[in-house]
Amino acid sequence: MLERKHEVHLTLLGRDAGRAMRGRLGEERIRGLFESMEWAPQGTARYALLHKAKPQWEGTLQAWSVIEHVQSPAFAAFRHELAQASGLALDCGVPHATLYVAGDPYGIGLPDLAAYRSCFVREVAASELAPGQRVADGP
Repeated sequence: MLERKHEVHLTLLGRDAGRAMRGRLGEERIRGLFESMEWAPQGTARYALLHKAKPQWEGTLQAWSVIEHVQSPAFAAFRHELAQASGLALDCGVPHATLYVAGDPYGIGLPDLAAYRSCFVREVAASELAPGQRVADGP
């Protein structure tokens, strides 16, 4: 059963990309770029069910998430500017907030479009997110 995630945030970069960007540009430059942009993310009421089989020491963990797509022009601009400044490849990403999880309380991790496409199961109707409602095709 999917459970409501306690913390909702907008991930700007995955771990690997963040590490590479900090190594190339430095924390201060990245923070300066971030602070120069107007961040006003808005939910879209468009949801998706995602699934990823995560290899673990004791077998495979079946991780599920329901995300809400987020509209944030600064998100794409931030990633574009980082890619230009660093010379590192970085696609536009998928601005989203993880709302529900199962299997892994941290969610799935979507560092880029390819990861999103590989995890996408289907769109989710808002009515499926009502309290006590189970998302079909999920755990």
